[in-house]
Amino acid sequence: MLSLFATGKTRVRSTSIFFPLSLSTSPPFFKLSLHRLGIAHRDIKLSNITFPRSERDLSDECENIFIKLADFGMAGFVGKDGKLRGRCGTPGYVAPDILRAGINEAYGINVDLFSIGVVAYTLLCGYEPFYGTDDQELIRANKAIEYEFHQPEWAEVSSLAQDWIYHTLAGPEMRMSPIEARQHPWLADAVRKEDERKADSFSASVSHGSHRPCCLM
Repeated sequence: MLSLFATGKTRVRSTSIFFPLSLSTSPPFFKLSLHRLGIAHRDIKLSNITFPRSERDLSDECENIFIKLADFGMAGFVGKDGKLRGRCGTPGYVAPDILRAGINEAYGINVDLFSIGVVAYTLLCGYEPFYGTDDQELIRANKAIEYEFHQPEWAEVSSLAQDWIYHTLAGPEMRMSPIEARQHPWLADAVRKEDERKADSFSASVSHGSHRPCCLM
């Protein structure tokens, strides 16, 4: 995925990348909203985010790629108490709520938003937020939420984007909900600009006669 962005040949919709769970601009399947169905993926990471790789998809003419979330092997339904149980996930991406949970100890459904924050951080700067020389160090940093906005990589990333990351890579008490994250000025502005672009594109196509009236039976 990172190598694709490096080519500069395509523009992937930020809303589709960062919010496969609940945005109306996401692929149709995710319009159902996993969270509203009481499902947590629990293993969102770059290697579980897929998209077409045909020549046409990578051409300059193809502006949008529909993101698909794969591998539901660790997904779970919330219980009657609205909580999940079971320690699972990938070190470096997993929410600290899961890492801190004891045997049969419950945690909330919002763990996926933390993982989405890790994906967003990585796409914005080119490397993952948590580091360790071995798995134990990585898990410790992940569990303690120890990361930084290093310079110069983050020098040109907007303060709004950094604020969004800050409120997703957070403990369960401080972490935004999917709705709050969707309504954050950073994503809200991106959605507004995308809507304006679509409107301009449609107006241009109509003015060139590409849309002709037809009889709808």
